Amino acid sequence: MSPRQKQTTSYFPHDSNARNSARLIQLRMRHGAAGYGVYFMVLERLREESDYTSVKDYNMIAFDLRVDASLVKSVVEDFGLFAFTDDGECFYSESLKGRMEIKDGVSRQRSEAAKKGAARRWGNNGEKLVESSENMPNASQTDAKRIANASETDAKKSKVKKSKEKENAIAFIAREGFLEKFFSETPAESYRSVCADIGVDDGTFRRLASAVIAEWDTSARTHRDYSDAASNLISHVRRKAMASRASPVAASATAVERAEQYRAEREAERRERDAETRRYHELLRREGVVSGYELYCRERGIDPSASVREQIKTETNPKTDTK
Repeated sequence: MSPRQKQTTSYFPHDSNARNSARLIQLRMRHGAAGYGVYFMVLERLREESDYTSVKDYNMIAFDLRVDASLVKSVVEDFGLFAFTDDGECFYSESLKGRMEIKDGVSRQRSEAAKKGAARRWGNNGEKLVESSENMPNASQTDAKRIANASETDAKKSKVKKSKEKENAIAFIAREGFLEKFFSETPAESYRSVCADIGVDDGTFRRLASAVIAEWDTSARTHRDYSDAASNLISHVRRKAMASRASPVAASATAVERAEQYRAEREAERRERDAETRRYHELLRREGVVSGYELYCRERGIDPSASVREQIKTETNPKTDTK
């Protein structure tokens, strides 16, 4: 592939005065250059999709762009810059789609023309026809063999290149340190937003993420780059979290955890009330004031510093002397 082809592979037309359109002026008035940048980064994401359409998952997009989800949502929904599918689950840019249809049409025409030219050159059956010396009076037998083997050599080089690219993509996912990089480079606010959207805490997210990476290592899953891998990681963690909540065993365990948490909270509240009561009576003693509560305790031989629960237990279950 030539340097020119590498640069234009993911190209899409961009007007030099796009900033002066009415809708983009409104966008810049509210969000400034940040909103303008988010708009074109969203367009770049749409360009990378096969149908130039994206799922309306603002948290995932915000994570990829390293911005707030509220900003992404405002850029997509508030200025009429994007359209939505009938089910409301996806969005796209009508302007981008129109431009890409023209570009894709030109690409298809060139591809078809190239195929027809190759067919005329190599024969309709797709195999190269080695012309005899009668048709090639100026070519030697060695030259004819070299021409015949040229396509096979190019095919082998292409296969080797694709194999190396696949190995590099697998190594990117399988190498150690991917999760450490994910958790260290993800902004804390974006990470909390992702956890809240999925409905898990930090520990659960990390546990599910480790399980996802283990599955990728087993299946040798590949990704385009780090951002693509991170987005897929979040999607897989979301599915695992939803599956675990749908499991009866998980639901039962969750109910037990909530019950334990409720009991612990009530016990903490009781201890706080008892401590407050003791502080109040200690203050009265320091001031030399005898409260009705203390007189009540003296009459019944109860320690005023004891908890209310202990006092009730003493009154309801008095000790009996056994002789």
